[in-house]
Formats: sequence, C-alpha cells, structure tokens
Amino acid sequence: MMTAHVVPIRGLPPEHRWFEYSVPTGLTVAPGSLVEIPLRRQLIQGIVWAVSKNKARALRPISRLLAPEVVLTPWQRQLCETISDLAAVSLATVVSMCASTFPSRRPVTRATFTSPIPGAPQPPPLPTESPPTTNTWWYGDRRQAIGWLTGWLAAGPNRVVIVPTIEDGWRLWHEARRHVADLRFISSQLTPRDHHWLADQVRHGRVQHLIGTLRALFLPYQRRPEFIIDQEEHPAHKLRQRLPRLDARPIISRLTTTVIATSPAPTLHWYWRYHPSPPPPRGRRMLVALDRPNAIPWVSQELQSLIDDLKTEQHLLLIVPRRGLARAIICQDCGWAMACPFCQQRLSLNRQSPQLSICQNCGRESQWPAICPRCRGVHWQYAGLALDRFALQLRRQWPQLELSTSWPPLSSARLWLGTYQVYRYLLGSPAPQAIVLVSGDALLNWPDYSAAERGWQYLARLAAAAPRVPLWVQTFAPQEPFWQRWRQSDHRAWYEDEIHQRRKLQLPPWSDQWIAFYRGPDARTQLGRLQQRLRRHSAVSCHPLPLIPGRSGHDPTARLLVSGPRDPGLSALLPRSQFFPYPWQLDTMVDSWLPS
Repeated sequence: MMTAHVVPIRGLPPEHRWFEYSVPTGLTVAPGSLVEIPLRRQLIQGIVWAVSKNKARALRPISRLLAPEVVLTPWQRQLCETISDLAAVSLATVVSMCASTFPSRRPVTRATFTSPIPGAPQPPPLPTESPPTTNTWWYGDRRQAIGWLTGWLAAGPNRVVIVPTIEDGWRLWHEARRHVADLRFISSQLTPRDHHWLADQVRHGRVQHLIGTLRALFLPYQRRPEFIIDQEEHPAHKLRQRLPRLDARPIISRLTTTVIATSPAPTLHWYWRYHPSPPPPRGRRMLVALDRPNAIPWVSQELQSLIDDLKTEQHLLLIVPRRGLARAIICQDCGWAMACPFCQQRLSLNRQSPQLSICQNCGRESQWPAICPRCRGVHWQYAGLALDRFALQLRRQWPQLELSTSWPPLSSARLWLGTYQVYRYLLGSPAPQAIVLVSGDALLNWPDYSAAERGWQYLARLAAAAPRVPLWVQTFAPQEPFWQRWRQSDHRAWYEDEIHQRRKLQLPPWSDQWIAFYRGPDARTQLGRLQQRLRRHSAVSCHPLPLIPGRSGHDPTARLLVSGPRDPGLSALLPRSQFFPYPWQLDTMVDSWLPS
C-alpha cells in the first residue's frame, strides 16, 4: 500500500503543508495528479505532492483520480514551494493560484486575444537589436530597451519577459510580435477561456515566447524557461493590494541560476548584488530654486520664461504630485485637518466641487463643514500642490494658452499637465519642448527609508521615456547632494552613498525585515501580545507601524515591523507557526514601510 501526500486546493494556514492519504489498489497516481479526497465531511480536490510507502498506519483512502494526465508540472510544483517559503503561506494557497491553468474538461478552442488598452498610442516600429551580454541591461532610452527585448525574444525558444504593468506588456507585445510569430501576452485581463487556451498551448509546447505580468510564472511550462525582468526597479513587480504579497524578482532569482534584468536605474539591492555599469548620460538636466523672491507660487522664473517663450506648435509638459484640488483641508486657526467620517483617513479635496471631499482610502464623498468642529474657526487652507489647483493658477496667469489635463492631451493644447504617471504616455506621444517637475521635493518627502531610492528611479524612468527632451526639476533645496548628483548623472556616487547609509542604519539589504499584519476587532491587544513574545529574542527588534484604517464596515489593520540580522535571518530565529499563528499574515519581502 502506498501513501500519497495531497495538498488540498483551498486556503490553509502556513503550518499545514499537506495531508496523508492511502492510495487504493489499482489507482495509479504521480506527483502533480489531480485527485478527489475526503476532508472532514466533504469531498474536495487536491494535488498529489509526493508518493511514498505506507508506514503501517490507518489512513483514509483517495476517493478517485480526476484527470488521467499530470496537471501540475514540475516547474509549477517548484514555484509553489518557492512562493510558500518566501511569502510565508501554505502550499494549498499557492496551488489554488495555479488552478486556472489545469486542463479544462471541455474542449478549448482557439481564443481571440484583443488589446488590453484599446486606442492606446503605439510607438513606430523598431528594428530588432542585439541585446547586451551582461545580466543587467542598464539603459537610458526606453525605445532602445524595447529593441533589445525584441531581439532577445527572437533569438531562441522558451523565453519569457516579465513586465511590471499591463500597459508596458501591451506596448512590448505590439512591437515584438512583428519578429516573433508565436508571441503571446498574458495578464489578469484575459478571460478564463483565453487563459485556459494559453495554458494548454504552453503545456504542449506550441507557445514558447511569452510576455506577461507575474501571472506568467504560473503557466505549466514543461521545462524551465529563460526569464528577463523588464524594468526591474518598478514597484509594480510586487503585488501590494492583497496577501500574499508576491514579488517577481526574488521568486525568479530563487528559481533560476541566471537572471537578466532591464532597468533605467536598478534597485539598490540589485546594484549591491551585481554592480552594473550605468549608461552614458543623455539629455540636459536642470535644477531650479523655488525660494526666490517675487516668484509666482510653484512657478519659478525659469518656468515662467519657458512658458512665455513657447513658440507655435510647441508644448510644455508639467508634472505635479497628485490629482484633485489639494492634499488636505486644514483650519488656519488650530491646525485641525479634516478626516473621513467613515475610516478616519485624511481627506483630499475633489475637483468637481470646492466643498466636496473624497476619501482616497474608502472612496466615500462627504461635505466638509463650514466651521471648524474644534475651534469654531472659519478660515480654511488648501494644503499641498495638486493638479486642478495648479491648472487654475496657470489659466489665470496665461489665459491665452490652452491647457490640457486629460491623457492623451488635446492636440491644440500648449501646456500639458499631468501627475507622475504621465511618463507612460511619452513613448507614443509627440516630444514636448521640455519636461518640468513642478515639485521635486514631493518625491523625497515620505516617512520611508526607500523614498530617495524610489525618487531616483522615477527620475531615471522619466528621462528614459524622453531621452532627448530637457528635464527641469523645481525644488526648495537644490544644494542637497541628491539633486546635485542627479544633475551630474553621477549614478555611482549616489548608489555607493545610499548603500553606506543603509549599512550604517542596518536597513535592507543589510538586515532581514518582515511586516506582520493583523486585521480584527482586537488588533491592538493582539499587537501587544506579539511584542511581548518577540522581546524574548535579543537579536530581534520590533516596532509598531501606524494602523491602516479599514474601509467602511471593516476593522483596522495592525502592523508590526520585525527586524533581525541577515545571517541567519528571521526565518531561522522566529518559527512562523509559533510566533505568527493564523490570522497573522506576513510580508517577508519588505521594500517599503508605507501602507499599500
């Protein structure tokens, strides 16, 4: 009699890896087989993970075999084990994420793939270029990087490009499909029918060139593919909206021996590990001081000259930090800031009505009071620079110039105004006369250790989208080393200094950090109990982070930052089942302390 280790296809706590069942006589199962098993008083589906000899114990038998072929390939089983170890979740949770790739019981006909972004501007065709031979393709021109990726895909079979966003993947697929016949694009926007058809094609080796988001890792490859991580620095490679918070970069690094990444400015961890060489600087970079006397608010003398000197058929791109009219509404008499009455999150002013506020956390709208509830004052102040407020100011100052805040912008507009996300549209749009970051300090003014790293990467991404367009940055502190090194394109000095500061403060990558989450009515009590348990270890430190307010009808989420030495690591010091029992959840791939 044989014993099968079966992983049920349902969510389980991390300490439950599999359950043991006996294999009935005449039933042939193998690792990766789909079976039906009894669990308590019901029959559920499960995946056979391993088969061994019976240890003379009375076990419940497997009910039946549901598919004659193996539905979970060796690649998928290795992927599930890697994710379970990295993300501190059970194998059953990860196997459930692979269930959409199982063979369908109904015949799946050829699906029709449509554009994920209908009507999106597309760049002109690029020739296939020979990519570099290093493991880091540090580029200064996004169009050149697309040519490298196209050449790499066309050079051999069984190759996959992991992109951070659906928009990036669609643009790359639109360009590379001219050179690769069987190229397919996979994302969360595919219908179940399309996804089943694509998984079937990959399983039988009919599709060997893929572009996709993190979802592409879960396809049933018959042999280990070659991966490229496109825009390695992009934060969208990590799923932040739900748990488990999977990150494509450490997962691929664990699964493959050779990892190739493209980036306009790699992450600090990637630079510390591989020490790539930066590309030669392109385009002009200028710093502008905002604290000069007699200047228009948020409009420096240089920006005023750029707008006044605009010629016919020229346009200027201005980038502001956020949408709406203001970041917050603050009482001038006592400093009280209006908060959402539903989730207590600070409100931002909506653009539709000057007295209507919308909560960015729960999405509810509320009227802000005419008088302050704390001091009964009536003097209100709009705090922070936002898109619509700055647009009103520009229209008053230059009424003769047409301004556009929509994307794609109006062809007749002379001033284009957008948030940080407009860099994604520069590749297929007419090149502006100049790009002006209206408030460069907003990139750095975040209570997080990785704020400077994200700011450096965004500036590099923006410059790579339009490498020949002058880039201006307005700041109140142009003498800061960050801005001086950026102006001189001194990547090596900035990276080395940031690595030194991280080592001095024992921050990642020089320490191991987790963030533990607890959502429930007694979150503060559970947080205190966990801190008491962690104080037993002198090598481990813990610091509570601000609560994440819950949406309407939901409990807040308590967070605890746990830090420890990189060697041997927190996994060796803190058994997860003992210190973080369910419903505690862990983010073991920490790259930021800010709430998602």
